[in-house]
Amino acid sequence: MTVAPHAEFVVRSAMVASPEDMPLVVPLPDDLPFHVAPYYPLVCGAVSWIEIEEAGPDHALVILGQGLVGMLMLQVAKASGSCHVIAVDVLAPGGLIHLIGLYENEPLPLHSGKIQGKRPIGGYYRQVVNARISRRALEFLRSGTIRTDLMTTHWVHCTEGPKAHELLYSRPREALGALPEW
Repeated sequence: MTVAPHAEFVVRSAMVASPEDMPLVVPLPDDLPFHVAPYYPLVCGAVSWIEIEEAGPDHALVILGQGLVGMLMLQVAKASGSCHVIAVDVLAPGGLIHLIGLYENEPLPLHSGKIQGKRPIGGYYRQVVNARISRRALEFLRSGTIRTDLMTTHWVHCTEGPKAHELLYSRPREALGALPEW
């Protein structure tokens, strides 16, 4: 599998061994707006992570962090309706932080003010996004269950990618999702 979360383009085979294999090329449904499509990989991840937990009606799922990924996980968890969902952001003292994500072999700075009094655990679930998860993620996006319109806070011209990254890094209280304008 090719992992290239911030690549301009990726070339790979569209062949799959079976319908349950991870879709390597996913046709967008005709009624899925193009500006929603960039959220598809993250929604697949959110569906996978929520399903891994196997939470039932008597469980409470706490999602720490309400950035882009945290908000997607919150929406998928609520749409799944399998458990109680609690969202917490970095201003909640105490608790356990599980860092889920692929950091592309780069250092992950953890500022002391955000982790003091908490127990950080790092991990990345390598669950394969199979065809069922892919279809479910696309349906969440197509139906509007996942509200990407509320998460896209900025549009940046396609030639100004570094500006989008700087915006997301330096102004996290204002910038959540920055999409390219073509």
